[in-house]
Amino acid sequence: MMVYFTPQEKRALVFLCCVVLAGSVAEAAGKHFRRNRPLPGIYYRVGKLDLNRAGKEELCSLPGIGEKLAERICVLRARRGGFGSIGELKEVEGIGEAKYGRLKDFFYLEGEER
Repeated sequence: MMVYFTPQEKRALVFLCCVVLAGSVAEAAGKHFRRNRPLPGIYYRVGKLDLNRAGKEELCSLPGIGEKLAERICVLRARRGGFGSIGELKEVEGIGEAKYGRLKDFFYLEGEER
């Protein structure tokens, strides 16, 4: 049994195939770029921040730190009188192992080797 399509139906089928193909390509590209990759160059220009001196605005310039998280870091720092080690960042609500792993290289403490 042969099926014949009108020119209009053929165009519609080609269009639908293109849409499905474009969706597949977009999904594959999204998965590819969501992998752990180096951070964009803009973040490398920030340099390392002294964890005990960085202000809220400086903290917000780092990837993954918004205003609320920066505020929690500043509040905990003030409450303790400063951080004794970079690892104490994990005690800030909202910073788990994964986020700490992404952030730890952006900080130093005065007196430590950069």
